[in-house]
Amino acid sequence: VALDARHVAVLTVNAGETYRMFPPTLEGQLNSLWIAMTQVRFAFGWPACILVVAAVLDTACRSGRRTRLWLLLPVVSYYCLFIVPVAIVFDRFLLGVCILLAIIAGAAVADWTRLGVRARVATLVCVGAVSAYSAARAVSLDAMMLADSRYFVEDWIASEVPADATLLSVGPRSFLPRQEWEGRLDRPSADPVTAAPGEYVVVNATYARRFPPTTREGIVYESLRDPDEFSLVLRYRSSATWFPLSRDPVFIEVEESRYTNLDKIN
Repeated sequence: VALDARHVAVLTVNAGETYRMFPPTLEGQLNSLWIAMTQVRFAFGWPACILVVAAVLDTACRSGRRTRLWLLLPVVSYYCLFIVPVAIVFDRFLLGVCILLAIIAGAAVADWTRLGVRARVATLVCVGAVSAYSAARAVSLDAMMLADSRYFVEDWIASEVPADATLLSVGPRSFLPRQEWEGRLDRPSADPVTAAPGEYVVVNATYARRFPPTTREGIVYESLRDPDEFSLVLRYRSSATWFPLSRDPVFIEVEESRYTNLDKIN
């Protein structure tokens, strides 16, 4: 119970601005709404999202079906009474919204199959194709995790780095290969990173992009680029681009998305 209370406090007592993603202004609210919409798109994928939008519009245009739109009331309530006050929009926060939209879409699809033989065939072909793509997109998440670049780096360290070498790391362990690090270079100050001959430093280059060069962390990461102190021996990123999900803009961008943890793969 105490843990739950602290979790709720993090969301409700957001006055400290620790987790706030958007300023309490009109521009901030419009940006929050836009990001929420893009997160719904990301959760569905483009094909399913287009199908859902078409279903909602069709439902709104049919007087006998508009009562289904009451399912959107919890969506509006949730957004206004939770997302707006806490000003946080992670992808997982919108999964419940997607479930309600999927119910409306499913009912509309059922209606389309009753409009005649041609409409039924077209609907089944379209929904079948969307479902197949969505399934492949979901499975590709697991496949991308299996091809994550950290596994290659682990194997490379085991085969190429001398057994007596010292392994040092910068950054959170969850962003790095699974190793028993002999040294951690996370520092409370902005002192440049230095290493002795024979020491290897492993860093997640994408994570390092979070920090501008003028910040404490940015200064630490910038010091790793000193050619007099370090030489680059390996830079690797998996090129598993044949998976449907890997072609999503969230994964194509080199810069991290602050609204999802999924793009931390690779």
